[in-house]
Amino acid sequence: QHHQLQLHKDPTLYILNAGGYGTGKTLTSRQELYRHILLTPNANVLIGAKITAQYEQTIKRDIEQDLPLLLVKHVSQQKSYIDLVNGARILFRPFDDPDKLRSLNLTMFIIVEASEVDGDTYHQLKTRTRNQAAFTQQHDWRRGIIETNPSAGWVRSDVLLNASSIHQYGSKIEQHPPSLTPDPNISAHIASTDSNQYLPPNFIQELTINKPQWYVFALVRSR
Repeated sequence: QHHQLQLHKDPTLYILNAGGYGTGKTLTSRQELYRHILLTPNANVLIGAKITAQYEQTIKRDIEQDLPLLLVKHVSQQKSYIDLVNGARILFRPFDDPDKLRSLNLTMFIIVEASEVDGDTYHQLKTRTRNQAAFTQQHDWRRGIIETNPSAGWVRSDVLLNASSIHQYGSKIEQHPPSLTPDPNISAHIASTDSNQYLPPNFIQELTINKPQWYVFALVRSR
């Protein structure tokens, strides 16, 4: 869809992938992952959330179903990683302690439900995303995806308001002031629920009928 395509076309190093219910955030993040691991032999990708359940029953399960067996070299359930035949590795970890990330050398990371993760995790992951496998003579394939609902806290202060560009899709979108010191390495893509043209016709009404305005705004735009 349009809002997903625009994120895929965005070459920025760190991307905020934010949106309401049903906007396809996780699907978009997965497609970014697949492009990265296919273009980057020996890639080292980390996917995580505050607790294991937040990625195990969503993005991890979908990745395991999507990857063709011919591309998979080894799967470790105990250590929670997938190795591909081109040397790429996909790691899954809970982000419960930023200090546990210090030994990593990554080409890409994805933070799931980022608003629930400590902001120090984001800053630690940025220092870890330096693996030479991501560099070619023509391109820098490093990538960081911050997947979340638009929210207060570090996601807003450290990512959204530092973004060099903010792309908004759909009708129920909060207006954000431009950053005073734009970081060219950060961009933000924010989609409301009605950005998804494939939802059932009455989906938003079903979720918001007889709900207070604050709930409608939080559900459609911020979750």
